Amino acid sequence: MNWFSILRLGLVQLCIGSSVVIPLSTLNRLMKVELALPATIAGFLIALHYAVQLTRVNWGYLSDKTQNRSQWIIFGMLILGIGGVLASASIPLIESNFAYGIMLALFSYTLIGFGVGAAGTPLLALLASYSSKSQKGFAASITFLMMILGLAITGITAGIILDPYSHQKLIKITASLAIITNILSFLSLKNLEKSLRNNADARTPNAINYDVPFKYWIQMQIQMEVFDMVSCKFCDNQIYEYPNRDEYLKDSGSTKPRGEIIEDGIHYYWKLETHYETTVHRNKAWFAMVLPSIIKSWNLIQHGRDSRIKPELAEEYNISESGSCNRRLLRNLANDHCNKDYDLMIIQLSYPNRTEYWNGSCFQQVNNQVMKSVKKTTGDPVSMAFQMYYRHVYEVEYGLTDELMVFNSIKHICEAKKLPLLTLSAWGKTKLPVDHVIKGYEHTSYKNKHPSVNAQKLIADNLYSLL
Repeated sequence: MNWFSILRLGLVQLCIGSSVVIPLSTLNRLMKVELALPATIAGFLIALHYAVQLTRVNWGYLSDKTQNRSQWIIFGMLILGIGGVLASASIPLIESNFAYGIMLALFSYTLIGFGVGAAGTPLLALLASYSSKSQKGFAASITFLMMILGLAITGITAGIILDPYSHQKLIKITASLAIITNILSFLSLKNLEKSLRNNADARTPNAINYDVPFKYWIQMQIQMEVFDMVSCKFCDNQIYEYPNRDEYLKDSGSTKPRGEIIEDGIHYYWKLETHYETTVHRNKAWFAMVLPSIIKSWNLIQHGRDSRIKPELAEEYNISESGSCNRRLLRNLANDHCNKDYDLMIIQLSYPNRTEYWNGSCFQQVNNQVMKSVKKTTGDPVSMAFQMYYRHVYEVEYGLTDELMVFNSIKHICEAKKLPLLTLSAWGKTKLPVDHVIKGYEHTSYKNKHPSVNAQKLIADNLYSLL
């Protein structure tokens, strides 16, 4: 923040000081001298305005939440101006109708308290947010000196103009003062906060503590925003685990923190190698900058939740086939289905040892278990060829490599065509990063190792939870 910006904020503070002079100084003397009221009434009204200012914390919170402190300052100045005019108007009303006059005075001083809190608190928050550490003390001094200057100038000027005194002159002076201070505050604040925020955004990388990994810095900023914290600590520890108890005892001379942990009857011995701790400060300017992106992302998530597939309403297109190999999945996807407009595609990979061949009219699925059951005496050349294939040619490594190629090809096709994909594997030993592996259902399975009806329901529930 440059010094000109500090002076502009100080000018607003001057306006706040000018606005409270007449209600807090001039009017109490008028009540005592002109109206001959007990001093306790004037004292109570002044005390009321201070009591109402206990709401300052609320105004500060609202200004932080909306990230637009200028609007609250302008709102506060408007309320303060109205309260000041009504307070002046209560003087002649008290003279003519005491009850109504006192009621108006109570209301007006309440407004004055709200106005000072609503304008002054966001003003100080704005000053603190954008001034550097070296500026804060001097900036606060300047703004409060300008407030005192406003008190002095307005008090002297109002005293001169009010001589000789009249009720009409009092109201005119107060109304003119309210108009002038509101206009001056508005002009002082015009585009100021936007300029300060833009400058802060430009300096945002310098505000990031690069001693903290950026992903953690982002996480901490969001957490501080949620819990309305000013700062928090980032801690990072490196723990050394001793290979055995003897090594732990040999290192008894170490000055670093050490200890023993017993878990499930196993003893673990450790030493704190390094401890790093640093303070991360809340960066409101950065959060305000990224908030539109966060909101956009969350809206997309909500839209996805609202429009997710309802199984009872979904149209199912099932091309699964018993005993199929992974190559059939890739072939069907690439040839027939990659251009279709699916809401969701569920592909379950098969066992990697399965394959297929063209029999002259269609693709025939093959696996080694079927080939083992075919008698050699049948004389079927294809069956005999595949028996030789599985006995002398096929290796597990080949099957795993083929499985990986099919899996990656399916993913890339779906990504390119923007087809939502959910992957499963029927092979419980697969190492592929599929969404769900069909295993752990043996207790509900038939003798042929295929899931029973109950097992299918369990699998469906797991799939639905993934959606």
